[in-house]
Amino acid sequence: MTRLDGLRVVVTSSTPAASEVSDLLDDRGAVVVPLPVFEIAEPSSWGPLDDALERLDEFAWLLFTSRNGVEGFTGRLGDRVLPDDLKTGAVGAATAEALERSRMTADFIPRVFTGADLVAGLGGPIGRVLLVRVEDGPPATPETLRARGWDVAEVAAYRNAPLDPSPDEAAAVRAGDFDAVTLMSPSAARGFARVMAGGPLPESALVACIGPSTARGATQAGLRVDVVAASHTAEGLVEALAGALERSREVGP
Repeated sequence: MTRLDGLRVVVTSSTPAASEVSDLLDDRGAVVVPLPVFEIAEPSSWGPLDDALERLDEFAWLLFTSRNGVEGFTGRLGDRVLPDDLKTGAVGAATAEALERSRMTADFIPRVFTGADLVAGLGGPIGRVLLVRVEDGPPATPETLRARGWDVAEVAAYRNAPLDPSPDEAAAVRAGDFDAVTLMSPSAARGFARVMAGGPLPESALVACIGPSTARGATQAGLRVDVVAASHTAEGLVEALAGALERSREVGP
């Protein structure tokens, strides 16, 4: 296991997934620099989700792209029972585990944890899909579903609300006092770019993204992207970052 002793790594949220990243970095000896740039909040309106919950028998698939979506959905589900023929899909092991904690089981989990691979694994369109996700989420997954012929209903189960870090936290990052930054969502990328306020990133610092959607969000926010994890998990992100830092800074094992 590549050690990261003393290297300062920015973690851009306080979500459970980000906490996993922080713990993994700590295990490798890195100094975690907390920079919370968003927080999980209720969607602007529960209306679309509540309406969909009354019509679950209209859908062939119920799809989740994050554990936050599962938690928001189950919080509104109440004592309703899912239709027996409603299949459930989940992007990623953490999302599937959140389903299990809510006494639901994922019928399909793509081997690669992306929305595109989730869509590809559904097979031919056989009806309607209820896509439970973050408010104002990236359009790629619903667009791909529709392109394949599915009738898609998108509902927000949570939103990523911008959060301003403390003045000291922001000042340290703007001064370039870090060796790498981890980004786990487009919201994190936008928030980090907002904190940097157009200032330059240190040339030696690495920007590591958990997956292609986050990388696109980072690029759109004006950030360069140095590392994209091949495995889109907390473990995959830290492993990819460690490998890149080892190559660029000759960090010893």
